[in-house]
Amino acid sequence: MQKIKLNYHDMMDIARGIIGREAEVINSNNRSLVGIKGRIIDETLKTIVILTKNGKKVIPKNGVVLKVNLPSGYVTVEGKMIMQRPEERIKKWWRKIRKVKRYANKNQRS
Repeated sequence: MQKIKLNYHDMMDIARGIIGREAEVINSNNRSLVGIKGRIIDETLKTIVILTKNGKKVIPKNGVVLKVNLPSGYVTVEGKMIMQRPEERIKKWWRKIRKVKRYANKNQRS
């Protein structure tokens, strides 16, 4: 799988939460998971639960690539990028974003 990079706005949308968003598994180490699509209804440290037409499917985050519908459009996300609890992801990404903003502001003043 190739490395996926997200821009600032997509990172913020994912940090706010993906529960309730439409998603589809587009790549996986387990081929039987590819093509599963529906609404994300729950998320844990290592799994995502997607509500499909055929019921709930538990998808491991490790080894999957998801296409998630965010307000900015569809975004491709590697499962390992979001391999933490939702509440921890918000804190971690917010710290990272604040560092980037401080660095950008510091360089603008120079």
